[in-house]
Amino acid sequence: MGSEFSLAAHYAIGRVSGMFDATIWDENSSWFVLGLLVCGPLGLIGAAARRRGPWGLAIRMIVPVGAFLEPIVLGMFTPPRLLPWPDRFSSVACGVILIIAGVIGGLAVVGADRRAHGKSSTTSP
Repeated sequence: MGSEFSLAAHYAIGRVSGMFDATIWDENSSWFVLGLLVCGPLGLIGAAARRRGPWGLAIRMIVPVGAFLEPIVLGMFTPPRLLPWPDRFSSVACGVILIIAGVIGGLAVVGADRRAHGKSSTTSP
C-alpha cells in the first residue's frame, strides 16, 4: 500500500502545484495497477536479500550490478549525434555516475557481507 500512497501523493501534489492537469489520474492509472502487482514480489525479493549465504548476496548485488550494466546496455556512452549536445552530455554523465554508483554499491554490499561473516564466525563456538 505504500506504493499506492506514494503515487497518490505524487499526483496530488502535481495537481495542487499546477504541474499536472485533471487527466493525470486516468493517464497514469496503469502505474497504480502495476504498483499493486509488483509490491508482493518486491517484498519477497527484499526478504530473500536478508538471507545469509550466496543466494542472499546474489540478490543484494542485483541493484549495484544493474546500475553498472544499465549505461552499457542502453548505450549511454554513445548517444546519437542528432541529439542536442546537452542531451549527449547528460547521457554520458549519467552513465559515468551509474558506473561509479554500481562499483561503490557492489563494494559496500560485499564489504557488509564479509563483515557479517566475520562476526558470525567469531561468535560461534
